[in-house]
Amino acid sequence: MTSDFRCSSRGVSAPVLAVAAYILIVLVAGCGSGSGKVAVGISPATAQALDQGQSVTITAAVAHDPNHEGVSWALTSGPGALTNTSTTSATYSANGATGSAVVTATSIKDKTKTASLSITVTAMPAITMTSLPADTEGTAYSQTVTMTGGAGTATFSISAGSLPAGLTLSSTGTISGTPTGPNQTSNFTVKVTDASTVAPQSATQALSITINLPTPPSITTTSLPAGVEGTGYNQTIATTGGLAPLTFSTTTGSLPPGLTLSGAGAITGTPSGPNGTSNFTVKVTDSSNPVQTATQALSIQINLPAPPVISPTTLPGGNQGTPYSQTLTGSSGLAPYSWTVSSGALPAGLGLTTSSGTTATISGTPTTQQSNVAFTIQVTDSSNPSQHGTQAYTVTIGAPLPLSVTTTSSQLPGGTENVAYTATNLTATGGIAPYTWSVVSPGTGALPTGMSLSSAGQLSGTPTVSGTFPFTAQVTDSTNATATANLSITITAPSAGCGSGSESNMKGQYAFSLIGYNSIGFLGAVGSFTADGSGNITAGTIDANGSGTGGLGYQTGSVTANGSFYSLGSDNRGCATIVTPFYTFTTHFSFDSATPPTIGTIQEWESGSTPYIASGQIFKQNFPTTVPNGVWVYSQTGVYSAQGTGTEDRLTVAGTKTVSSGTITAGEYDSNVQGVVVNSTGITGTETTPNSTTGRFTAATTLDNVTLNRVVYLISNTQEIEITSDPMSTTDEILVGYVQLQSGALTLSGYLVYYGSGMEISGAGSFVQIARIKVANSGYTGSVYEDDAGTWATPTPSTPTCTYAIDSYGRVATSGASCGTFYASSTWSYPPVFYLTGTNTGFLLGTDPGSLLGQIAPQSATSLTTNTYYLGIQEVVNQGVQTATGFIQTNPSGAINGTVDETSIGSPEQANQILTDTLTVNSDGTFTSAQNGGKVYGIILSDSQAVTVNKQGHSYPTIMVISTGPAS
Repeated sequence: MTSDFRCSSRGVSAPVLAVAAYILIVLVAGCGSGSGKVAVGISPATAQALDQGQSVTITAAVAHDPNHEGVSWALTSGPGALTNTSTTSATYSANGATGSAVVTATSIKDKTKTASLSITVTAMPAITMTSLPADTEGTAYSQTVTMTGGAGTATFSISAGSLPAGLTLSSTGTISGTPTGPNQTSNFTVKVTDASTVAPQSATQALSITINLPTPPSITTTSLPAGVEGTGYNQTIATTGGLAPLTFSTTTGSLPPGLTLSGAGAITGTPSGPNGTSNFTVKVTDSSNPVQTATQALSIQINLPAPPVISPTTLPGGNQGTPYSQTLTGSSGLAPYSWTVSSGALPAGLGLTTSSGTTATISGTPTTQQSNVAFTIQVTDSSNPSQHGTQAYTVTIGAPLPLSVTTTSSQLPGGTENVAYTATNLTATGGIAPYTWSVVSPGTGALPTGMSLSSAGQLSGTPTVSGTFPFTAQVTDSTNATATANLSITITAPSAGCGSGSESNMKGQYAFSLIGYNSIGFLGAVGSFTADGSGNITAGTIDANGSGTGGLGYQTGSVTANGSFYSLGSDNRGCATIVTPFYTFTTHFSFDSATPPTIGTIQEWESGSTPYIASGQIFKQNFPTTVPNGVWVYSQTGVYSAQGTGTEDRLTVAGTKTVSSGTITAGEYDSNVQGVVVNSTGITGTETTPNSTTGRFTAATTLDNVTLNRVVYLISNTQEIEITSDPMSTTDEILVGYVQLQSGALTLSGYLVYYGSGMEISGAGSFVQIARIKVANSGYTGSVYEDDAGTWATPTPSTPTCTYAIDSYGRVATSGASCGTFYASSTWSYPPVFYLTGTNTGFLLGTDPGSLLGQIAPQSATSLTTNTYYLGIQEVVNQGVQTATGFIQTNPSGAINGTVDETSIGSPEQANQILTDTLTVNSDGTFTSAQNGGKVYGIILSDSQAVTVNKQGHSYPTIMVISTGPAS
């Protein structure tokens, strides 16, 4: 017990530490002789634990006791006695019963001030456990040594001997662990020591633990199943008893060849023969100490497999001089097989060869006519001992078949003038080889100049002329019988401006889209073709849909290899002629600088009075096996004609479709026909599985009980191109579009650029618009530049101020008195609609009568860098447009140079046009040049993309996209 006191001379309180008495004396002395508060302190100050018979001396000190009167002592409660008492100390003796005692010291000066000490008296410690149970090797053991008495917390230890291996004694008296052997009795002495505060006391007890061996192991498997040569075998030996892990081995005899016994007791392998019974003894050894073992005599019989059998059981006849080939297949038995003619002889000219371990082929060219030629084929397997199977055959060799040429014109690849022709061998059947080939003269014509047909039937050479060349090929057999066929080869004149020499860089599957017009009306096409790396287009599928009376309508067809080819120059500009049953597409394209090229722009390349003026994109395809699930965002352009009116209006559409496992579950879109804008939701539909080579699949979408069918080509796991497959006569509309999988946050922020193309409502020209805007909160402001049929228009006021809202589909509806397109006027009238494909990216749909359609993208750069870009026209809105493909190179000073291929009605097929200019780039990324009178006509979007207005001052201006990567 402790008390507090104050030093009265200073009026400062200090703690009385209930510890050694001398500390109290020092503290009291430091207080002077004033009449402070009396306090009693004793030592030891903490409760005491004693064994019976022990004693402890207690001292006391009194604060503010100037006469040193000290204390009086009393045994307040409990057993024991106080002796040797004085005014400063007393001795407590635990000479009685066990229990709890309290000693109290009382100040003589102030009997209200006391201090007490608690003392617990316990009997001397004694271990009461005299024996411990036995255990078994490998079996967990746990026993607690019991005791009585002992002051405080007792601690156990081993004072003599040792526990069995694997067991330990904890300080609390628990013997635990898993004995590891050997089997024997271990003698040891356990000592317990208590925690008496006077002097710890101990007691000991001699004990022992016997560790026994576990039950000996026993093999319970008494027999094993038979095996078959060449057939996998797997059996495990079963056991009981023993201490794991068990180890298996053979002691006598041996397993059948090909089989082994693992240490875990598994007999595995593939028996190799000979057939018979193998006797052996298996021994199992456990992990006890000492180890225990058991053995078991076993045997395995190995049987032969079923004998081999030959199929088929009959062979067809042949003809003299006609190649003959029949495959024989062996089954059962044990492969590989060997084959022989065991009796008789094959027809003259035929032989037996082994094609693989299980098949053989009777092949050759019969040299004579023979009836009912009998022979027997024998097959011998690899079993030990080997087994045989035979099959008897009878074959008749008839008279020679009529000689005929089997090559057709469609099998002859087309060629290109002054380009080496792909060597092609003509083929024939019938007659009696060898054959001799020639071109019949006069026949139906001659081969192209520079080509020849060898006597062995090979067409080769370098044609120096172009056109279609019919000729008559003749084959003569060894009996002088002859046969002829009228064939033809098409040699195409090389297109002007088409580079070559890098065809090997362009290999694989490529998809493309074309959107444009001919003199009849709108014509769109999408498709996929196979480039072989050597300039040949070997396969593919094209879908097209055209409007106008006498127009193409909807057509689909496979690419015809004959006449289809491509070329590619070192600058990644090239040409492709793609022949289909319904149309031949003659194109120029320009790719990115990647090897192999991955994306670019493409244009139709035609001349004449009704050329097809069209542009689009071309892609290297790399697509998954199924259309990925998610929200797909699309932008479509085409024409609309109300049934019976005979007129066609520009139609643009932007929207979304939600795809889940081939089902279209939802969607939203906006359409615009001459300013009549319709917004619709609730789209449903289905999609088929893409073709594994072309990526082509079909889709049907339904809204308000009206179904529109489409053909779609999957480009990658995020891109598609598509075309409507219904003729205009049934649906009023034709659309071609680009589709992008939506990803990321559907938000707008920072500086953005949008650009698009539209058609003057009068039909006398086109208009284009480019804009740079800054998005903040839920609105944007910026600068808009618009070319209306060759005249730059300026809105009033000159900058848009728009607010916007984004719905769950990513549709951005804009609004505001000075927002949108100022089509054909100087005031704002038509706020645009955006459909987002991701953060700051998407498609633009104008609400104006000219049906503006385009893209929106973030602006991440405002200056030029040194780079190489491919270029192309964003959209052809009328046959009067000039298209272009090519490349340009830029540097930071603004100098540009490049090469482009351009075509239009007025100036068709202008290849290799040199482009040079010097740009002045403004701080906001817009740029001008001396050639356009200092007007803003382009905007830099990033280091990899810019857009510009092409053919300014022309009735049909266009947007030209300049890019190093995927075109927007």
